[in-house]
Amino acid sequence: MLGRVLLRPPGDRWEQIPLAYELVTKELSLLLDRGWFVIAESTFTYVPPSGEPEFHGSVLSEWIRAASSRGAPCLVAQVLANLETILSRAERTGRLDPQIVAGTVELHTAVKLPGGAEAIDTDALDATEAAQQILNRLAGSSVSP
Repeated sequence: MLGRVLLRPPGDRWEQIPLAYELVTKELSLLLDRGWFVIAESTFTYVPPSGEPEFHGSVLSEWIRAASSRGAPCLVAQVLANLETILSRAERTGRLDPQIVAGTVELHTAVKLPGGAEAIDTDALDATEAAQQILNRLAGSSVSP
């Protein structure tokens, strides 16, 4: 198995979102050019401590275009669960403040994802079952969004 780990430079991690997207987009494009099967994951959101949350739909669209232009199958999976389940999962990892998690859920409820996006309810699924559902849907999909 091949994996990449990018170590975040010092500073505010939220200010580095554009750099992270740039790096992942280049890596995604390179791997697709070389015929790799790629799974890329992001919430495509930024929920600041104060101010308006942002949905980075242009980056999602760019990733879709990268796959489509190379003839690669593409599935946009919106992984859903109720807020209590999501907050419980976030609490177990301790990575994000509950306010950010709740804001992300609210933003994803309001935002319109690109055509062809498939909602996958993960409330009753563990991580392996959710991954299997995503792979099954991708295998059954022959059209890019």
